[in-house]
Amino acid sequence: CLGTVTVEMEYKKYGFITKIYTINGEPYNPRQYQTTSIAHKVSLGSLGKINKALYKVHEQYPDADYVLPTYRNKEVQYMNGGKIIKETLTVKVYKIK
Repeated sequence: CLGTVTVEMEYKKYGFITKIYTINGEPYNPRQYQTTSIAHKVSLGSLGKINKALYKVHEQYPDADYVLPTYRNKEVQYMNGGKIIKETLTVKVYKIK
């Protein structure tokens, strides 16, 4: 086990429209962003928009062989005309010797 990494993103949802505010604590620029996905054999469920925050795992551990999602938290704050959602995902990073 190389370590654990927590990634997060905050966005607002208006029905079918989604506006992303921050990814990993940095303001989101829709014209320039990175995305990473986890390849898995067994269905883990869709990670959805949080894939845009997974680049942090590869930046911290570029020599990792696999990543295991361990904990996912979703905080929802309902507001007039939409809701603000903050998602966090904690993953463990491993390297095969």
